[in-house]
Amino acid sequence: MKKILVLSMLLMVALSSLSAQTMSRPVYQKLIFDPTSSQDILNYVTNTGTTHSPHYILRALHIETGEERGTETYAADVMKIAKIGTTSQYVAASFNQSIWPTAWAVGSHLKIRIWCTDATTNPSGVEPYPQYEYAEKTIEVPAGTSGIVMTAAGQEMIVPPYPIVQVNHIISGMITSQWDLTGVTISATDIDPANITYDAGAYTVTVPDGWDGVITPAKDGYIFEPASRTYTDVTADTPNQDFVMKTVVVPGVPTNLAPNDITLTYTEPTAVTLSWVAPADVNVDSYKLIWNNGEVQNIGNVLNWTTPALDAGTYTWKVCAVNNTPTKNYTPVRVQINGRSTAGTNNPKADGAWAEASFTVAIAPAEYNVNITSNPTGVAIYVDGTNSGEFTPHTFIMAAGASAVYTVVLDHYTWIPADFAVTNIASDLSCEFLGTQLAYDIPADEPTELPPDIPIPPEVTLQILIETVGAGGAYIDPILLGDLPEWVNPAFTPTVYFTMDLIGLGPWTITFTTSTSCWVAYYLGGNWHTVQSVLSGTDFIVTFTIDTPPKDISDIPVVLGDSDPTLPVELSAFAATITAENYVNICWITQSETGMTGFNVYRNVNNNNLSSAHKINPNLIDATNTSSTQIYNLIDKEVENGNTYYYWLECVDRSHNSTFHETSPVYLDYITPPILPEYTTMRNAYPNPFRAGSGTTIEVDVKAGDNGTVTVYNILGQVVKTFPVAEGINNLTWNARDSKGNLCGNGIYFYKLSTKTINQTKKMVIIK
Repeated sequence: MKKILVLSMLLMVALSSLSAQTMSRPVYQKLIFDPTSSQDILNYVTNTGTTHSPHYILRALHIETGEERGTETYAADVMKIAKIGTTSQYVAASFNQSIWPTAWAVGSHLKIRIWCTDATTNPSGVEPYPQYEYAEKTIEVPAGTSGIVMTAAGQEMIVPPYPIVQVNHIISGMITSQWDLTGVTISATDIDPANITYDAGAYTVTVPDGWDGVITPAKDGYIFEPASRTYTDVTADTPNQDFVMKTVVVPGVPTNLAPNDITLTYTEPTAVTLSWVAPADVNVDSYKLIWNNGEVQNIGNVLNWTTPALDAGTYTWKVCAVNNTPTKNYTPVRVQINGRSTAGTNNPKADGAWAEASFTVAIAPAEYNVNITSNPTGVAIYVDGTNSGEFTPHTFIMAAGASAVYTVVLDHYTWIPADFAVTNIASDLSCEFLGTQLAYDIPADEPTELPPDIPIPPEVTLQILIETVGAGGAYIDPILLGDLPEWVNPAFTPTVYFTMDLIGLGPWTITFTTSTSCWVAYYLGGNWHTVQSVLSGTDFIVTFTIDTPPKDISDIPVVLGDSDPTLPVELSAFAATITAENYVNICWITQSETGMTGFNVYRNVNNNNLSSAHKINPNLIDATNTSSTQIYNLIDKEVENGNTYYYWLECVDRSHNSTFHETSPVYLDYITPPILPEYTTMRNAYPNPFRAGSGTTIEVDVKAGDNGTVTVYNILGQVVKTFPVAEGINNLTWNARDSKGNLCGNGIYFYKLSTKTINQTKKMVIIK
């Protein structure tokens, strides 16, 4: 019996120890501000050790049991937000499983919630705390008994910054005077009058920390010394900011200063007379003037002043009125203390405010005319190799002694002279350019090969014939592939491309004779126009007619290729993957379809040759003809181990035109059957946030019998990129480009997994 009792006690101790071990599991969740914010969380959370930040409330909810714990009721040694580390510091929210009555099961979930608040506010009982900014994140409890550490890149939790408390300072002083101090007003830059006090000469101004501005006293008929006080970056109370009020009326400001804000042009240095109009409110005894930031000059009671001879440059000047007449002619009562007078002098002299002006002097040399004409007229004129924007005939004005080289440019013309050089011009000049039209690359009614500067594949022979009314022909010019207007069919790649100038009277009938079947498309009127070749004997013939406008059409892009560039389907994905049953799943995704009939899938074994491939679908797969994303799947079960399979997708439009797309080859080798995930889920993108140039990877685990897509959306909900996923482990790499290859901008994006069994959405961020 004693042995049983001892064993029972030992078992209870062991279970207690095991329970304690299970119930003591710390969680560390790294906290950051929004990566685009200029604020640093380390400036808000400065506490360390076993203390909790007074700026935040932390709560953690075990979702499966509904048990919640918060920093309002639990000590900082088991639940806190604090700064961690010494050299490489970061802020983390931490708490311990030990304060929950029930152990967290593996695979259960913890919802972490954090609010901005202050040390005296407790939002308990208010849900969901709308008066505070808050952040929320859910994590899954992993297997094991060690701490749950969420500090790696992409695992951070973004929290709102704590609001900064405004700090104010008081600027104060006295206004003293022999005269009545009632009626004085105090103003300060960008300060609400409610934050300004004045009483019998004493004033205060309450300003925010770091304030920059000016404090100015005022009373009609009086002046103040100093007139105002200027402050920069106020960080403490500032007393003894005193003013003295005097009785002299400040004269007004002179007006109509001239010259001002203009440029005066002379051929040599010249003296300039400055003038102004006297202020109307007070008699002025004299004026003071500051010329070009020099010394103050007393110039007497005059309304003008003449400068020295001025060379080219910008000049400034100021003038103010001076009044020597006091406004009161009696002497105030003096108070004698110990035989000494406390009364100040009347000090009647006062200067008005400065009126400022500036002007520019230009010393312009003599100018001469250069008259450029041409035959024919209306030709672009280039000056020193740059298009001037002018056309012949035109007259240019040049300063004496200047130099320039003039040329004229018109497509398919040569000129005599080739250029007109002007050096140190000293008189009027003129030049007429005589043009000679170049021979046509393609003369009318003469079958001709394309010019040698147009790249043509060596296996292709190509001849062009242009027929028109009367004399004429065409000029053919190269064009960069990237400068061609966009076409609809993303699979189309031109084998020959150029621009064509049609000269003469239309209509023009254009015939291409080539050794291979092809499509010809030309761009006119904002649209691509396509024509398919027709076999004639051993050659393929393409003929079309252009009749608008009736004369001379320039820069018509022309492309030749093996498919129709206007085929109306936008294919965003086409892939072949091995299924769990060792079949091949062919999946394709269209972003939009217009005027489509349907699709066929072709297969070849150990041979990447479409011409010998076999169609594997018994009937045409119908198209949906919708502008939204569509997903198509076809399972190929007639495959054998050890072979490599090649697949092609044929897109057929309603005119029975076809475009083919090819997948990467699929090799069947199922000696080791693939281990499929037990359930379908999408992992977090890593890295996240990431830079557009580096890209991010998304792991998607798809269980047996399941498949679908991962779609990337922008913040407006628009589709950016779509990836097909099949059963197994799918590692998707997104390079921050959309389905057309355009680089996406910085900001927030969402990626959504959609399969037969799950819909799951997560967020990622592209940063600079």
